[in-house]
Amino acid sequence: MAALDNGIEATWVTETEVDANPSRELKKKLEHFFHYLHSKEDEKIPLGLVGSGKDAYFLYEQAYHRGKFSPRVSTLFKDICLRYGTDTEHFIKKKYRDRMDRGGIRFASLGQKWSH
Repeated sequence: MAALDNGIEATWVTETEVDANPSRELKKKLEHFFHYLHSKEDEKIPLGLVGSGKDAYFLYEQAYHRGKFSPRVSTLFKDICLRYGTDTEHFIKKKYRDRMDRGGIRFASLGQKWSH
């Protein structure tokens, strides 16, 4: 027990022969692994603990990187935003300009992801 109080010697291996010069089989295995590795769809970021005792709970912020809730927009929306209110607004198709007059930029580009 006294030895544990003084501390335990730990050796850390930071670089091995495999890190510097991997074998051909290991290289193939790693390339295959990273080729099929997907990025995270979402992640929970803890904001902090609310409350105390048995009623305490964590607040999380959820950031989406892929999928339905990811912060991406269509190319049509980008194009409309780029040309809206400039002298190149006439490059936007007439049906989208009519929809913009009725409901704005977002309304003009709604539903275009699946229709083409």
